[in-house]
Amino acid sequence: MVDLVFFNGRVLTMDSAAPRAEAVAVHQGRIFAIGGNDELDSLRRSATRAIDLDGATLMPGFIDAHTHFVSGGMSLANVNLAGVNTMAEMQRRVADKVEMTRDGDWITGRGWDHTKRTDEVAWPTRAELDVVAPEHPVYLGRVDGHVGWANSRALAMAGIARDSADPYGGQIMRDENGEPTGILLETAKNLVQNIVPEPDLAARERGLQLALDEAARFGVTSIHDNAPAEDLVLFQDFRRRGDLTVRVNGLVRGWEVDQPFLEPMIAIGAQTGFGDDWIKLGALKLSLDGTLGSRTAAMLEPYSDDPGNTGVFRITQEELDPIVERAHKHHIQIALHAIGDAACKMALDSIERATKVHHWPDHRHRIEHEQVITEADMRRFPELGIIASLQPCHAVTDLVWIESRVGPERVKRAYAWRSFVDIGTRICLGTDWPVETLDPRVGIYESVTRQGLDGNPPGGRWLEESLTIDEALCGYTIDAAWAEFAEDRKGTLAPGKFADFVVLADDPTAIDPSKLLTMEILATIVEGRTVFSADGRFAPS
Repeated sequence: MVDLVFFNGRVLTMDSAAPRAEAVAVHQGRIFAIGGNDELDSLRRSATRAIDLDGATLMPGFIDAHTHFVSGGMSLANVNLAGVNTMAEMQRRVADKVEMTRDGDWITGRGWDHTKRTDEVAWPTRAELDVVAPEHPVYLGRVDGHVGWANSRALAMAGIARDSADPYGGQIMRDENGEPTGILLETAKNLVQNIVPEPDLAARERGLQLALDEAARFGVTSIHDNAPAEDLVLFQDFRRRGDLTVRVNGLVRGWEVDQPFLEPMIAIGAQTGFGDDWIKLGALKLSLDGTLGSRTAAMLEPYSDDPGNTGVFRITQEELDPIVERAHKHHIQIALHAIGDAACKMALDSIERATKVHHWPDHRHRIEHEQVITEADMRRFPELGIIASLQPCHAVTDLVWIESRVGPERVKRAYAWRSFVDIGTRICLGTDWPVETLDPRVGIYESVTRQGLDGNPPGGRWLEESLTIDEALCGYTIDAAWAEFAEDRKGTLAPGKFADFVVLADDPTAIDPSKLLTMEILATIVEGRTVFSADGRFAPS
C-alpha cells in the first residue's frame, strides 16, 4: 500500500526519456511509481489517499536558483517599495510606518527603483525622506540590494558628512556642493547598514514564515539561497520543529562579512553538499561588482549614458584569486556575482587559474547574473564547465532601458540567454527575490517572450535571445537541481526521487505564452505533504 496516488492528470516529468505520464504514486515522501492511469490503477485502489487531478498538470516543484529568502520575507513586513513608481507614494508608505513607530526608532525597508519612476527618473534624496520622517533614522535599500537611501538623521548617526571619504568598492553620492545626497552605492551603504539594529529573533522568524508562505503559494519547493550564518541557524530551528517547507542549498558568504565561510568549512572538512537534503552547504558566494540599474556593474568600457563611469569593483583580482583557488582545491563550489562584462572577465580569469592548478573536473562553479558579457568570454563558460545562473525576471524592466545604458553594440550581448544555451553552457534560473518577485511564472514568461508584464512590445525585445518553454521549465527544475549536485534526487519525476510537486491548472508547454503569467497554481507538495492548496482537493487529509 502506498500513501498517495495522483491520477488522471497531465504529468510533466522533465525527463527526456519519458517526458509524459498520467499518474504518480507516493510513499514515505518519495515517488514510488509513475506511469499511465491503467498502470497505477491497482496502487490507486489500495492507496491511503487518491487525488483526481481532473486534467491538471503535475510537474516537479520549482527550484529557485538565486534567492535572499529571509530578507525577502522580512521585506514583506517592513516598508515595501517594490513596484512604487512615484515619490509621493514612497513618501506616503514611509509616513504610514512613521505613524506606528516610536520617535527615534529606525524605519527600514527596500524595493525602490528610480529607473521605474513615472514622475521623474532621478535618484531620491535624503531631503525627500526628511520631510516625512524628521525624528526617525530611515534606511531603504534599492530593489537590487546594492544601493541604500538614507535620511539626514541616519547619515548623521553613521558619521557621513561632506568630508567623509568613499570606502573601497563604494561611493557616497554628493550634490553639486559636495554634500551627501543620501544615496550610498555598493560598500558605502554598509556605513549605515552596520548601525541599523539587528532584527530580533521574533522578527526574523516572522520573516521566514512569510517567505515560506510565499514560496508555497508560488510552487517553489527548493531554493539556492544567499544565506548568512544567522539564516542557516533559523532554517535549522524551523526544520527541528517541522515547519521548514523548502529545501535549502546555501550560497554562503565568502567576502564582506566578519567571518567568511571558507576557512571554517575547510577546517571541518566540509565540501559542497555538506548537510542533508533539507539544508546543505552549496557554493561559496562572492560579489565582484554592482548592478546595471545603479551603474555600478563593472564594465570594460564606460557606460553609454554616463561617460567616464565604468562601474565599481567590490574586490580586486589579487584578493579574489587565492579565495577561488583555495575553495576549488577543497572541492567547494564557487558562485560569483558578476553583472558587468569586466566583472565577468574577472570571474572567469579567477576560475580558470584555479582549474589549472587543482584537478576537479566536475566543479560546477557558477557565475551569477552575467547580464552583459563579451562574446569571447561567453565562450569560456562551456570550455571551463561554468554554469550561467540567470534571472530572466530582471529583464522585464531592464530591457526597456538597457540600450541607453550600454549602447547598440554591447546590447547585443545583454541578457543573452539563447546565446549561452546554443554554445552548450549549462544554465539555471532564479528570481533574486526580493530584488524581483519570487513568482517563477514571471521568469518563465520573460524567458519565452522578452516582453513587459503588459505584453509590450509586440514580438518582444531582442527575441532572438529568448528560451523555449521547455528550456525555461528545465531551468527551474532539472537544470537548477544539477547546479546543486542534486539531479539524482530532484528536478525530474522518477521512482525514488523526492515527492516535491507543483500542480498547475494548465499545461505550460501547451498554452499561449501570454497566459503563463496567469497560469493558476493549484497546489504545492513537498515530500508528499501539501503545503499550499488553492482548493479542497489537495488540502491535507
